[in-house]
Amino acid sequence: MLTLGGSSVLSITIAVVLAKTWAALLGPSKYGLAALMQSMLSLGVIVAGLGSGQALAREVAHAIGRNDQRRVDALRVAALRLVVGTSGLCAVLLVVLRGPIATLVFGSSSRSGTVLMLAPALVATATSGVQSGALVAYGRISTLARLNVASTAVYAVVGIPLVAVWRSSGIAPSILISAVLYCLLVSLTVPREIGPAVRKVALRDVLREVGQLVRFGLGFTYAACVGTGVLMVMPVLVLHLQGPAAVGYYDAAVAVSVNYLSVSTSALGQEYFPRLAGIRDDRAAVVHAINEQMRVMRLVAMPLLFLALALAPIGIPILYSGGFRPATILLTWMVVADSLRVPSWTMAWAVLAVRGSRLYMLLETFGGLSLLGAVVIGIRIFGLSGIGIGFLVGYGFYYGAVWLISRKALRLRLTWDNRLWTWLALIAGIAVQIISLRASPFRTPVAAVIALVAAGLSARALWSERQRPAIRAAG
Repeated sequence: MLTLGGSSVLSITIAVVLAKTWAALLGPSKYGLAALMQSMLSLGVIVAGLGSGQALAREVAHAIGRNDQRRVDALRVAALRLVVGTSGLCAVLLVVLRGPIATLVFGSSSRSGTVLMLAPALVATATSGVQSGALVAYGRISTLARLNVASTAVYAVVGIPLVAVWRSSGIAPSILISAVLYCLLVSLTVPREIGPAVRKVALRDVLREVGQLVRFGLGFTYAACVGTGVLMVMPVLVLHLQGPAAVGYYDAAVAVSVNYLSVSTSALGQEYFPRLAGIRDDRAAVVHAINEQMRVMRLVAMPLLFLALALAPIGIPILYSGGFRPATILLTWMVVADSLRVPSWTMAWAVLAVRGSRLYMLLETFGGLSLLGAVVIGIRIFGLSGIGIGFLVGYGFYYGAVWLISRKALRLRLTWDNRLWTWLALIAGIAVQIISLRASPFRTPVAAVIALVAAGLSARALWSERQRPAIRAAG
């Protein structure tokens, strides 16, 4: 957790330098163009990857727990061949349909060259993802942490000079070159860490595991498209409802909202998910792991949440530029929504690890449609700020659905402190937003005080946890 957290801090620092530079060079409208490209690529990777990375992590972790090396080898070969085939097919479709896709995503067919350039980036990114899934299954957390930092660093080293010279015309080449270089780095790292994927595996074993991966992957991909995919589609929606500048504000707010929490959330897919997959037959252990993960994430995330609320009005102009000030109201509402998003993710990953992709698919469908509907209604009523308000309402519905399904499917009972602090964080966050509307000079001091109190309580709890082994040993 600490390794992932440390790497997240370093990745965030590099990402801030990149974002600040690009914001100064491009301005809100052209910065929004970068968000549209990244969203198109991310959504394409979700479809092309077919959930292979997550399926591989889940099944390999389970096979390792049963000491079934033959199945591990078959899974690794099957996943790599599957993702190369599906991503290649998706890349061909991007090339053939580049004109209509450019019109849909960017509002003009003149951007078809951009779509063409992102096609090989899709193959490289999907291939990197499935190989990282093997590292997740083997618990190579420190390696994943280093690769995460390397990914951000490569993007910055490539992207800053290209955009400085070519401005917005340098965005797509930056994405392509960075994706290819990172894919090469991962391809060299994985065999050194866990051995090569290409071994003598019977074709029938590979085909059997391809079927297993596809069964899990289809449901996961659908769930990701209607869940996470909604976040990828959101910049396109904002472009058509609010204009290109609003896309820049939205991406600036989302980038901060995602990055400040990555210190705590980075462990979900890379450590927590395979751990749950390994113990998925023991429901009591699963429930204990969920509550413990939620407690640790709460202790880390709550101080960060209110610190972000306190610093948002001054942080956005510093991180980007004065032209991005309208992003502040979006960010603050998104941060309040994080008080529900963090526990929701903790439970949702457990559903995926234990029950597979079918139930997870239903959850993500409901969550994605709730978020999409709430944001559209929010924009219609409140304009730009309605995007952030929609995030809070959408994740409120999602939290309720995840909690109900987890109770029934996993027999989950949240501990009283997890329930209490979730509601306290939500209420306090909404209170800070109300204060900002009624008495804006007081919002930052109030949020800062809450952040200090939360940090003190978290530090005390973590210190007590650290002292317990010493007390037991002394006894």
